[in-house]
Amino acid sequence: MANDENLNKGKNTQFNNRSGEEAARAKECGRKGGKASGASRNFRKAFDDLMAGKVMGEKQNQILDLMNVEEGSRTYWTLVMSRIILDATAGNTGAQRILMEFSGEKPEDKRRAAELKLRREIFEYQKNGSTNPAGNELMESLLAMEMKHDGVE
Repeated sequence: MANDENLNKGKNTQFNNRSGEEAARAKECGRKGGKASGASRNFRKAFDDLMAGKVMGEKQNQILDLMNVEEGSRTYWTLVMSRIILDATAGNTGAQRILMEFSGEKPEDKRRAAELKLRREIFEYQKNGSTNPAGNELMESLLAMEMKHDGVE
């Protein structure tokens, strides 16, 4: 229960009871951290403002014209995504991976989910002490999936 005695016991652990040199160092570190945090916030805000801004360059507008992007929705984000789409359709696998991640289609996550499902089924068979041949099929399926992922065919 909080009372005056309990509240006073915490004074020894507070910052104001540090020695002079230690308190000055903690104060300086706090000041540096605050400045770095502010600079980071300012950078993110400026970047977001830039990306949400309208495209002004003639070359960029020509690219967006080719892609039939409406005048009102021509932002730098639109330009960047348009370029990623163009690269992905041209066969750039890095751009294809970025598009899949934006759309929520991550092959690695799907593989992990399938592997986890197989492992759970195997665990259930083993837990029940079953020697069901389906357990062997599951184990073979899991092994094949791992070998395919590791590049072994």
